[in-house]
Amino acid sequence: MTADAVPRRVRMWRLVPVVALLCFALVLRAPITVIPPLLGPIRADLGIDATTAGLLTSIPVLCFGLLTPVASRILSAIGVNLGGVYCLVGIIVGSVVRSAGDVTAAFAGTVLLGVSMAMGNLAIPMLIGRQFRHRAEMLTGAYVITTNLTVTATTALGGADGGPAGVALDGGRERAPTRTGFPRRVGARLPTRHPGRAGADPAVGRAA
Repeated sequence: MTADAVPRRVRMWRLVPVVALLCFALVLRAPITVIPPLLGPIRADLGIDATTAGLLTSIPVLCFGLLTPVASRILSAIGVNLGGVYCLVGIIVGSVVRSAGDVTAAFAGTVLLGVSMAMGNLAIPMLIGRQFRHRAEMLTGAYVITTNLTVTATTALGGADGGPAGVALDGGRERAPTRTGFPRRVGARLPTRHPGRAGADPAVGRAA
């Protein structure tokens, strides 16, 4: 083993916590920024009006503003490591609950996501200041870039072609999960096409 191999391996291992931190940052925005492009399908599937659907995007923001002082006290009491674990568990559970398919579950999961993300918004800067204090500026910039890229990517992917969904054949209706965790009726929006009859006049068929 050469003398340069050890420092190189050490540098590689030092990147592991940095990558983990940035992956943590990924999940702090994606579950909520993917919602706005899909509000139309969500409203149709849950049977809610525009005002109620708007709450699905505003509740997490309200949690960020109202619960930040509470989250700060919780992190001070339990520590940033355990707080980060609770944040990730809350995001996972909130996403699962939101996927249940009814209005109550959608709002319950959204609230849990907002509470968990409010804690994560504080946990990441605290982790950077404690673990990477000599590179705090660089890691903070990487965190901000990762967050902005996540918002852009999830918004673009959520709005592309009405969001990801399964394909329903022959005009059937399929409830396919989207990246939001909400089921969506897809096939009902797809026109039925039969091979060899494109452009045929239905009246001619009835007359025959």
